Amino acid sequence: MVSKKSPALFLDRDGVLIFDPKYLHKKNQVKILGGVESLINTQKKGFLNVIISNQSVVAKGLLTKDKMWEIDSYIKRLLGKRGVKIAGSYYCPHDPKITGDCVCRKPKSGLLKKAIEKLNIDPEKSFVIGDKLSDLQAAYNAGVRIGILVKRNQDYWDIDSEALKGIEYRADNLEGAIKIIINYLK
Repeated sequence: MVSKKSPALFLDRDGVLIFDPKYLHKKNQVKILGGVESLINTQKKGFLNVIISNQSVVAKGLLTKDKMWEIDSYIKRLLGKRGVKIAGSYYCPHDPKITGDCVCRKPKSGLLKKAIEKLNIDPEKSFVIGDKLSDLQAAYNAGVRIGILVKRNQDYWDIDSEALKGIEYRADNLEGAIKIIINYLK
C-alpha cells in the first residue's frame, strides 16, 4: 500500500524565518522573525514545514557543517517553543566560486527533490515561501506550483521593481504569505 503524500511549505531560512545578518555563523546571531507562529495554521491543515537554504558560509570557511547543524537544531528548538514543527532541514553548503557547480544550490532543485523523496511530499500540493527569486525558481524546478515572495527580513524586496511586477504571489512577511495560502486552500 502506498502511503499518502503530504503537502509541505518549503521555507527559506535566512530573511524569512530568521533575521538575515548576512553570513550567519553563530547561534547568538539567530533572531526569529515575527509571525512565525502563523505556520501553526498550515500545520493544522497537514502541511509539513521544511527548511531549504543555501549556506555558502560553509564553503567560505566561516562555519563548519557540524556548527551549521548545531545552529539548525537551535533554530528548531526556538521555533518549537512557539509551536512550530520543522519536519526537515536541507542545506546547500556550496559556493560556486569556491566549490564549483552542484545540484543543490538554489535555484537548482536538488534540495527540494531530496526533501520530496525523503519526507514523502506531494510537490503539486505544496508551496514555497522565500525572499529571493532563486527560492521560487528552485521550487518550480521541483514541481511546486506556487511560490510566494516575501520581503527580506520583513523589510525590503530582494529584487528590482520590474521583476517584482512578474511575481503573482507576494507578501510583506511570513504571516502575510500564510494568509495567501489559507485563502488559496478555501
